[in-house]
Formats: sequence, structure tokens, C-alpha cells
Amino acid sequence: MKTNNLNIIVLPDSSIYLNDERVKWIYENLYGQYGRNIEVKIEDGKVVVYGNIMVPYQYDSLEVKIDEVYGNVIIDNYNNRIQGNLTTLENFPNIIHGDFKCKWQPNLVSLRGGPKQVDGDFICVACGLTSLDYLPEKIGRNLVVYSNKIENLSPILESKITGLIDIEYNPCEKSQEYINMLKTKKYKFVNENK
Repeated sequence: MKTNNLNIIVLPDSSIYLNDERVKWIYENLYGQYGRNIEVKIEDGKVVVYGNIMVPYQYDSLEVKIDEVYGNVIIDNYNNRIQGNLTTLENFPNIIHGDFKCKWQPNLVSLRGGPKQVDGDFICVACGLTSLDYLPEKIGRNLVVYSNKIENLSPILESKITGLIDIEYNPCEKSQEYINMLKTKKYKFVNENK
């Protein structure tokens, strides 16, 4: 068993992939939530991560494309409320079998390059998002995008969202488009009783 400089344990069955530069970068730069182990494998040429991964809030992007995560992807500095540097979701996983949580990233203005499927919650709070273009095609639970600069809700119509939608504190909250979506009763908004 090996460890890297962030005390991530490289599990024996994933050490066969350590010659792959993508795997090395992930082990050296990302870490498991609460210090737990992550396992990285190359499956059919794709980079797959098993376990919850934390992206340090100082990063402006990911250098390595991750194709799939069996766990959560978290970009948050938790209760410190220090603004992060993330500017793009390029190279983020296409599929997340868990939650996507991104908070306090004011330089993130677009979801371009982000996940196409999130089986859990899709949370992008207090970022600089101006649009919901490139929203995942499927969100297994809730869409939470409050405290951004979103004006247009139409991308929601192209996405399958199972749970609630929270768009509070966005310019779109007062739009006719929002009022019309409330009337259809097709979507469940957190703040629809205001």
C-alpha cells in the first residue's frame, strides 16, 4: 500500500494504474471527503473514481478529465466562506453517481463542460452563474442554484429533474417565465408559495 503527499491511500488493486499520468494527477491533487480513501481506475480507456472527491477551492479547473465518479464531487471550503477560484467545469465527470456540490465560486459563470448526469443533488450555490445552459440532462434529486445571476429558466425544460428546484435570489425568480412554470405544476419549486 502506498500513500501520497495528501495522505491518500493508494489501494493495492488500483496501484497498477499509477503509470497513467491521469491517475497520478488525481491521487496527487484531489482527495477523499473526510480523509477517506478514493480509488481510481482506467476502465475501457476512461478514468473512473470510486469514492467522494473534494476539489480544493483554490483550483480554477481540473487538469485531468474524469469520466465517471461513484460518489460525490464537492467543490466547497465548507464553513469558511472563502471564495474559490474555479472558472470552468471542463474535465469534470460526465456521470456522477452521487451529488455534485459547488459553493462559493464567483468566477464560475457557466456550467459548460460539467456533468451530463447527476444521480443525486445538483447544487451550485453562491457562484457567478448567469445561465443554466449545459445543465445536466438528468438530475436524480434536487436542483439547487440559489444566489447566482440566472435570468433564464428554459434549460430546466430540457432536463429531467426528479426533486425540488431552488432558484431563490436569482433575477429569474421574478420573471414571467418562472410564473408560467409555477402554473403548469410540472415542476416543484422550493419557494412557490411566496
